[in-house]
Amino acid sequence: MWTTENRVMLDWQLAIRQRGMLTAILSNMGDNVLASVEREFDWIHRFDALVWSYQLHIAKPDPAIYCHVLKQLDIQPEEALFLDDKLVNIEAAWALGIQAIQFSTVERLRADLIATGLESTLPLP
Repeated sequence: MWTTENRVMLDWQLAIRQRGMLTAILSNMGDNVLASVEREFDWIHRFDALVWSYQLHIAKPDPAIYCHVLKQLDIQPEEALFLDDKLVNIEAAWALGIQAIQFSTVERLRADLIATGLESTLPLP
């Protein structure tokens, strides 16, 4: 997943930031993968917070890591939208009051954003 760029999602992240919203990456990837990502992809530094579980010794779905990201962004759970491909991580976010969507494809994400009424707040990918 981290070895290829998803241009649509990267463009979406830029559109979100252009609206004055913060973005973050919360990942359970290991240090070897991160070194490769930082070397290969300059877009990684466009995010307001970068949280790597191996550095904190806590990982999704532990609630503490979600709280760490919220603190980094200085936002409340209800102000956040969390995307992840694993349902267990989505459920952990929901338990904290974070709106979350399970990501599978850009098309599905677009439909989920519309279904939840978020297209009035967020640009669509």
